[in-house]
Amino acid sequence: LCGIPAGFLLVNTLGVFTYATLLAKQDSVLYLSFLAFGCFRAWNYSLITTYVQGVFGGESFGRVYGIGIGVFAIASAALQYPTMALAMDTGDFAPLDLAMVGVGVAMFGFPAFVYHRLASGKKLLSSSSAMNAV
Repeated sequence: LCGIPAGFLLVNTLGVFTYATLLAKQDSVLYLSFLAFGCFRAWNYSLITTYVQGVFGGESFGRVYGIGIGVFAIASAALQYPTMALAMDTGDFAPLDLAMVGVGVAMFGFPAFVYHRLASGKKLLSSSSAMNAV
């Protein structure tokens, strides 16, 4: 396992590890979680950029990347207030952390999909079909 699928596997593992360790209350574990989150965030954006560039090419990279990041930014902003209100009302962030662990575990399906496509010799998308999709 190497390349993009291995990168997604590493990034997803870091994400799950980060949110799972937030459930701990020991300072040393929380410091480790902070460091893991720093790596997770930087490597996540780098990997997404590499993947989008490789699949969609240079001509449509800006549009595809901008739309993708924009959609997730809007969704994140829309969910921030309700989730923070829930956590502040209950005084417990554990349900949110558990939800993030669940999302992270579900995201392991994507590197499995990429690995399966590459292992079977199929291209993820051809440049021409990617251009027609945008």
